[in-house]
Amino acid sequence: MLIFQYGSNVDVSRLNSKSRLGGDATLKGLASTVDKFDLRFNVYSHGQKCGVANLVPGERIIYGALYEIPEARVDRNKTINELKTLDEIEGEGYNYHRQQITVCFNGEKHDALTYLAFCGEPEEKTTRTYADHITGGLRNLQAPKEY
Repeated sequence: MLIFQYGSNVDVSRLNSKSRLGGDATLKGLASTVDKFDLRFNVYSHGQKCGVANLVPGERIIYGALYEIPEARVDRNKTINELKTLDEIEGEGYNYHRQQITVCFNGEKHDALTYLAFCGEPEEKTTRTYADHITGGLRNLQAPKEY
């Protein structure tokens, strides 16, 4: 499955850590949304104890990481073992729902899944650690400096 990540999982080492997908996410590279959004921190994560990223309709193209991930590591209903799924990591069904969007990767449009919040709360403060995963991941993917 093609998955677009725009929050802390832009950092491939975070997503592929033992506590998350344990190396099962294959990084394709830098991708961008075709539709315009704004990046907001309007979801509170009790696990991370801070505001976490969400996309809302807006004015900008959003950059992130495009991954290929086996369906059994994405969909909690299709897992064949006790390994953690991306649905669990993202809080799918609680804070977020999976949504298909169109992204641009290597000059071509692709359908990909991402996670969007059910409803946004007021902006929440995030942590330096969470923000560093995003900025470091984007830097490693060579996102445009102005972004």
